[in-house]
Amino acid sequence: MKAHGKDWQPGYGFPADAGASSARAALRRRLAAGVVAALMCAGSGSVGAYADTAVDEAESSTIVISEVFSKNADEGTTDAERYDWVELQNIGSDPVDVAGWVLYDEKLSDTKNYVIGTSQVTPTSTSIPAGGYLVLYIQDDPGLGKGDTVYLTSGAGENGAFDEAKLVDGPVTWTDGQHASPSWGRTADGDYQLTSVATPGEANQFAEESETEESETTDDIIKDESTGVVLDAIDLEDDAVTLKNRGGSDISLDGWVIKDSDDTHVVNIPTGQTLAASGGALTVNLKDLADVGLGKADKVRVYNAEGELVLQYTWSIEEEVWDQYKTTIVFEANSDADGMVTTGGPDSDDSEDGDQEVSEDAMTIEAWPGLSTVTTLDSAGEFGATEIGGDHTDGNLSGLVYEAATDSSPAILWAADNDLNPTLGETEEKGAGALNKFVQQEDGSWVQDSADGWSWTTSDGQTKGGKQLRYPDGTGGGGFRRGDDPQRVERQRCVRVHRAR
Repeated sequence: MKAHGKDWQPGYGFPADAGASSARAALRRRLAAGVVAALMCAGSGSVGAYADTAVDEAESSTIVISEVFSKNADEGTTDAERYDWVELQNIGSDPVDVAGWVLYDEKLSDTKNYVIGTSQVTPTSTSIPAGGYLVLYIQDDPGLGKGDTVYLTSGAGENGAFDEAKLVDGPVTWTDGQHASPSWGRTADGDYQLTSVATPGEANQFAEESETEESETTDDIIKDESTGVVLDAIDLEDDAVTLKNRGGSDISLDGWVIKDSDDTHVVNIPTGQTLAASGGALTVNLKDLADVGLGKADKVRVYNAEGELVLQYTWSIEEEVWDQYKTTIVFEANSDADGMVTTGGPDSDDSEDGDQEVSEDAMTIEAWPGLSTVTTLDSAGEFGATEIGGDHTDGNLSGLVYEAATDSSPAILWAADNDLNPTLGETEEKGAGALNKFVQQEDGSWVQDSADGWSWTTSDGQTKGGKQLRYPDGTGGGGFRRGDDPQRVERQRCVRVHRAR
């Protein structure tokens, strides 16, 4: 006989469950007494769809409750998502037919129970081969909830009543206040704990704590280099995490898992989700999917289908700041995906503080006195790289300088391009800075200067432009990348532009 998967012996009772109530403990003592009586005097009755034949004790002892899932999503696409379910495993060497066996929850109701082979959803076969599994999808009763309990019996008493003498396995109880999600699984040593991913009909999977402690880094990981997936945003008010694909290939999220700082808080990303290449995004609401909330000192961890930690961000917010801004703070990945920017907090650019004193020397901000009409100067794709994957695909202009027309030359608009590489079609690494020269036409429009190599036409007929920046002596222009010699300058600041007048 097994209780919580552990060996049971007459006289010793059932092992204590740290999360069980005193009432549940008392129930175990009643069950133990009933089992002892069953061992001493055989005999039971059953009616209707319940099993009405005696089950060999050796045969029933090889069937265990292997895995339980209690957080059904009625709109799910598979039975494993739509329904609560209980997985049975045959750990013996011979097949066992469990037709007529019964599942009860902690209420032990004689009407709200699940009869194998009769209740919906009915499995196609009730025989469990040696070493095999049988998954019982529960459409109606018993509905499994947070901190619930499951019992398995080889039949029922009169009118479906729970019969202690027919107990095969249980009680199997999961953590109070939490669903069995992703699932509550039986370990190799017969204990039960949360799994890392639900595996109906297959061997259970658990996060190996010792390996996790040794191998998991505490550093923030904003981008998964192998896939290009980025931890794009963390919204503390909505308890939501947004993943975005900055890579060049579609990425399936099947089997991916999100956790906060608690290893038992596991959120399975719904099956069938794919991040499209070059910008596909998915927002996962942790609260809705698994009742997981993000706190003032917490973290978000993302694991791929192989159980590898691929994304991580940790934060700690002071109590007074949390009280004021917890509904507005959002962490967002920066443009290089090597850090997070905080918005909605006291130090963010978009925060407002009505009590802040304004200095007498503060700059006066006035409305733009120019024209209200906005005209796009460049053509689509003129800067940056379109329809190409990579980390750096956007154009990056940071400054415009207007040079008025003279009697001999038209007006010129100079533009600083901080990263020429995307314009050249290179999106994996940052490139050198460049200078672009726009010349005003007679109709008032602006085009890149076609003379002296200031612009060129690509094979698909698109105009590109820019000259790489260098020092006055002609050196430099290679750009600066993190990890290079720190004595090198990061940006060419001394630029000399010669133009004949």
